Amino acid sequence: MHNINYQYFDTPSFRLHQFNGYIEQVFLAEYPDKILLLDGCCKSDVPIIERVVHEKLKREMSDIRLSVVTHPHPDHAGGAPVLRKKYHIPIVSYYLNDCWYVGFKGSLQHAFDIYMGWYVVIKTSLHYKSMWHKKLIHADFLLDDGEFLPGFEDWQLIHTPGHTNVDCLLYNSREKMLYVVDMLIKLNRGFVLPFPITRPELMEKSLAKVAKLEVTSILMAHGGYYNKNVSPELFTSMIPHVDPKLTVLLKIFKWFTMFSPMLKNKGKKFAECRGNMERSMKSSH
Repeated sequence: MHNINYQYFDTPSFRLHQFNGYIEQVFLAEYPDKILLLDGCCKSDVPIIERVVHEKLKREMSDIRLSVVTHPHPDHAGGAPVLRKKYHIPIVSYYLNDCWYVGFKGSLQHAFDIYMGWYVVIKTSLHYKSMWHKKLIHADFLLDDGEFLPGFEDWQLIHTPGHTNVDCLLYNSREKMLYVVDMLIKLNRGFVLPFPITRPELMEKSLAKVAKLEVTSILMAHGGYYNKNVSPELFTSMIPHVDPKLTVLLKIFKWFTMFSPMLKNKGKKFAECRGNMERSMKSSH
């Protein structure tokens, strides 16, 4: 296996480990008695996670007590089910996460989202690895906006729709640290918003919502750790850019990412899914 692009950052509460996944950065929060995987990553990232845990942390995979699926895209949801099957690591997600891909249109959305991941692979000249994963995660813990992760109560799930209807961030108020997932992407020219933004009006509200949090450092799935001049303006300055003019090619790509029944909040399959998830969440609480 190739050398791992790895680094770590110490906080008073935990050690944060960052390393390259297939098309995204992977983060582990290491505590004396447990480890949190901040996102579900690609399924092809599992061997890299195993290597980091064994070689860098000198720990066992059983020390990972929870993995988070922040939204259903393959670089954030593909690895978690593999880790659960192999190591019995439970998954937590936003309670409506599985409704993004429900029904026939949800299956189309699932396929196109994976193809979009492969487009990133082609654009960045990476070697091919499978990103296909089952469309439904069946998380072990379902949370609503503002609730805390089980076993890691210093981390809070923040619902921030816009990229998808079910996107969530992770906020640690003790360390004033925010895992922004795909909300911000850091390029050489600066920060940009993700593509696609399926609900621009919700993305505006999500950016304004996050700007109210007290944050001194951010973690980006596509950009890594950043702690220079983090202020509310970092998020509010993005609001005018949530609905930009697109090239013809990007318009075509975006059309292919607008199939989820959640985008219009209608359809029998979506209504059934929402009802089931709401009942499951209430019963678990």
